[in-house]
Formats: sequence, C-alpha cells, structure tokens
Amino acid sequence: LKRIFGPTGWIELGKSLLKVVLLGGVGGWMLWSMTGSSLGLMATDLDAAAGALGGQFIFLMFVMAAGLLLIAGVDLPIQMIRHFQQLRMSKQEVRDEHKEDEGSPEQKGAQRQRQREIVKGGFRKSVGTAHVVLTNPTHFSVALRYDSGKDQVPVVVAKGRGQTALAIRELAAEMQVPVLEYPSLARAVYFTSREGQEVRDDLYQAIAVVLAFVFGVNQQAGGGLPPVTVPDTALFDENGQKTAAAG
Repeated sequence: LKRIFGPTGWIELGKSLLKVVLLGGVGGWMLWSMTGSSLGLMATDLDAAAGALGGQFIFLMFVMAAGLLLIAGVDLPIQMIRHFQQLRMSKQEVRDEHKEDEGSPEQKGAQRQRQREIVKGGFRKSVGTAHVVLTNPTHFSVALRYDSGKDQVPVVVAKGRGQTALAIRELAAEMQVPVLEYPSLARAVYFTSREGQEVRDDLYQAIAVVLAFVFGVNQQAGGGLPPVTVPDTALFDENGQKTAAAG
C-alpha cells in the first residue's frame, strides 16, 4: 500500500496517464486529419488508394514513435534522479545498520551477556556433572567428569572457546565446580576430544594429577596447582596447530 499510494505510486500513475493522453491525442488527431483524404481515395483506383493509405499509416507510426521518444526523454532524467536518490538512501541505510550492529560498549556487553546466557542454558546440565574445568585461561574451557562408579577414564562433558568458554567458566563458578588454569592441557583436551568422549590416552597421566588435586581440594583447601606434563604429541597453539613449546 505504501508503494501504491506513496510518491512513487503517484509518479508512475501520472506517467501512465501522460502516455495515454499524449498517444491518444496524437492518434486521434492523425485519424481525424486523415479522414478527409481517406474519403477522397474512394474515387481513385485500388493501387493508388493502397499506396496512399500505406503512406499515411507509416506517417502515423512515425508520429506515435516520436511521441514515445518524447515521453522517454522526459522519463529518463526522472528515473536517473530517483535511482541516485535510492543509492544515497541505500548507503545511508547501510551506515545506519552498521552503527546499530556496532552499538555502544554497553549494548555490545549486554549482547554478549545474552549470548552467554543462551549458551549456559544448553551447558547447565553437563557442566553440573563435571568435577573440574580446565582453562587457557580465557580462550578455551573444557569441563571434565570422572565418576569412578561409571567412568573408566575422564570424559569431556563440555568444551568451548571465546564466549562459550566464558559461559562454561561462569556456570562452573555458579555450581562450585573447580576452575583451574592449565593452558597447554586445556588446549590439548580441546583439540583432541569431543564432548561426551573420553580423553585421549596420552593425556591420562596429566589429567590424573589434576583430578587427584581436585579431589584433595574438595576435602581440604589450600596449596598451589601441581605441575603437569603434556606430551609433545598433544601440544597445540590457540589456532590448533601443533607446537613443540608448552603454552
């Protein structure tokens, strides 16, 4: 409705009416002017009459074509002006949309918080079963479960990077799951295991040290983090590329 009854709709309607009036007027005038001469042709022979009528018809088509060219000459500048106006509007809309997407720092922070809340809703149950969360400290988080009653080896129950990693850490804090900073080990688990999958066998020893510390912390607080050794085959940088240097 806006396009029909807006300025564009009225312009298109005006152009259509102008075409009808102009072409109809030209055609009517030509037919009226040709009527007298056409009646006079009745007294001539057939070949001459046909030739004369053909010439008049060609002249009529020429006049109609000239009228269409006149309309096009008026319409073309209008269309070009409207096209450039639409381009300017489109660029402005893109700039406005870009500003809206960027938003203020407060808006971006609120958006990230909403994203984390959504992620936390999906991870809440799995993180609740974890015994420890290993961090990178900020880029990666992996949540591990080791229930001696049903798990033969530690299992990855949740993992993520970026905002997902932060959401896992926030969930762990809410549920009082220990969050320990082991950059190399966190990356090793992240890049070698899937959620719901057992950790790789060459990481058993390092994770066993962490779990022993966690279970001890659950009984008595205090003490620093024990050192762990990540095998060279499981050393990764933050892009998932193998590296020989511990991070």
